[in-house]
Amino acid sequence: MEGSLVPVNEGEETDRDETSVENDGRSGFMPGRVHLSEVTVGIGGVVMLVGVLLGWSADEGAIAALSLLGLVVLLIGAAAVPVPLVAALSPRTNLPMAWETLLAGAVTLLAMALLIRTALTSAGGFGSGLLVVLAGTLLTLVAVWRSVAREF
Repeated sequence: MEGSLVPVNEGEETDRDETSVENDGRSGFMPGRVHLSEVTVGIGGVVMLVGVLLGWSADEGAIAALSLLGLVVLLIGAAAVPVPLVAALSPRTNLPMAWETLLAGAVTLLAMALLIRTALTSAGGFGSGLLVVLAGTLLTLVAVWRSVAREF
């Protein structure tokens, strides 16, 4: 609904959007603004961060041998975790489109890099951390693109 007539005082009406902020300029925390896809993006970010802490190869831990790919996973996971909170605090019902679109592109590139790394790693040569990061990345990938598609 584009806008609705909302009584302000007795006998007065004004044209105001349902999603507009309150009179004091603050929007407040509203969990009803958060969609399932945004919650899933946050969960995927947490899974990615947990996967970085686990070993990526059979003989070494991920933190001890943190590569550029590991740093990218940390950054993208950290950017994905607060998505539900930002949606709940946003003065509008939708997240800022630029952030979601940038995150969707970054997660897509990360998923391709992780799939290539997994395919090039010899059988039994990777640890559970790489698989957890890959699962979290694919979960985030699907959820963030569904969230972006909802905007259009």
